[in-house]
Amino acid sequence: EAIECAKLSSGINAEYGGPIRGLILESGFTSAADAAANFPAARYWNYFRVTRNRIPRSLEGIFPTAELLPTLPLPVQLIHAVDDKTIRHQHSVILREKCVAQGKHDVELHSAQTGEHKFIHRNSEAIECAK
Repeated sequence: EAIECAKLSSGINAEYGGPIRGLILESGFTSAADAAANFPAARYWNYFRVTRNRIPRSLEGIFPTAELLPTLPLPVQLIHAVDDKTIRHQHSVILREKCVAQGKHDVELHSAQTGEHKFIHRNSEAIECAK
């Protein structure tokens, strides 16, 4: 994991001509499987026994943000709208808790009360907390 982070970091440094100073995650999720399990459409695919939990199980191990984030050697800022129904705000709360539990203390969570999922970038409250 550390090697992959180093490769990503050196690639970004080469492309943008400078070191990475931090990471901002907007509406972050703990993993793709968790995001799919909580996705609003999940109630439809869980209605039928043949499709119940099949999509989240197929995504296990993909985008394991909660495992990778604590290993990043740079500050992280999480921005999430409390009213986000696509990726619940609790995902960002869990991400921050996991980082702190593993000794990563340069993680900030900024919660905007409104902004939903894809409109948080238009929310003045979220923009202010990202400055």
